[in-house]
Amino acid sequence: MGYVMDIVRVAIALMVELILIAVFAVSLRYRNRVIEHYPGMRKAYDYMLSGWLLGAISKLVFLGLDLEDCGVIKLSPSTRALMAALGNILFALALVLFLLGWMFIITSVLVKYTLVPTLEFEEKENQKGTKAPHGVYLCLSRGKAYAVFLKFLSGRAGLIISRVPPKVIQRELKLKKTPVIWITKMEGENTIHPSRLPYLLEMLIGFMRREDTAKVILFEGLEYMIMENGFESMFKFLTTLKDYALLHKSTVIIPIEKEILTQKEFTLLKREFPVLKEVFGE
Repeated sequence: MGYVMDIVRVAIALMVELILIAVFAVSLRYRNRVIEHYPGMRKAYDYMLSGWLLGAISKLVFLGLDLEDCGVIKLSPSTRALMAALGNILFALALVLFLLGWMFIITSVLVKYTLVPTLEFEEKENQKGTKAPHGVYLCLSRGKAYAVFLKFLSGRAGLIISRVPPKVIQRELKLKKTPVIWITKMEGENTIHPSRLPYLLEMLIGFMRREDTAKVILFEGLEYMIMENGFESMFKFLTTLKDYALLHKSTVIIPIEKEILTQKEFTLLKREFPVLKEVFGE
């Protein structure tokens, strides 16, 4: 009976070992794809991936002890003690790596970049009463979009979402206080991955809600976002953004090159988001 139980124990240990190896192999296979979509999770993923590997190795060491208990192999007392110590150390390291990975996940989820509305320019006397229409508006000229954004920025808190690095666009528009979020697959401060639409939307909504002051947002790089996420996903994103912009006295200006869109896509965009020049003569 004892021999049968030993066989069952070894079989279970072997099955657990195979599961650990399989989980590690699958996790390793999909690592690049996961990190591409969630770059902020790189450290957490790598820590937990290493944890799976060390867990599999520690279980393999303990499997040798189980085989010795069944009489399949013979180990000297010193070798057995060494293997037991090694297995425990590897298992402890695996737990530490899992814990570190979990802590990185928690901090990545809970710690969010907060956009604080800041006035770049105080409202000038000759610009008082300048109307900034609330909602989302298209602009068919990038240069014109910049000019309208700067005009509406007087006396309003501004924000720029752009494919251009922050320092470049701040230098071009001669801005110092207005925050710029860079749409890029690179990790860094004030950056966001193009596929993280829910997070970007939450960030923009938080900015519009924060403080009871009018706001203007320049959303540059729509063509790139459509390439990364598809037209349908971006259209849904913009319609939601429009609703919040109307609710929170905010103006969103989107420069776009109509040539990169199909006629159907451009017509759909114009139907939901008016062209600034056609509506307000800007």
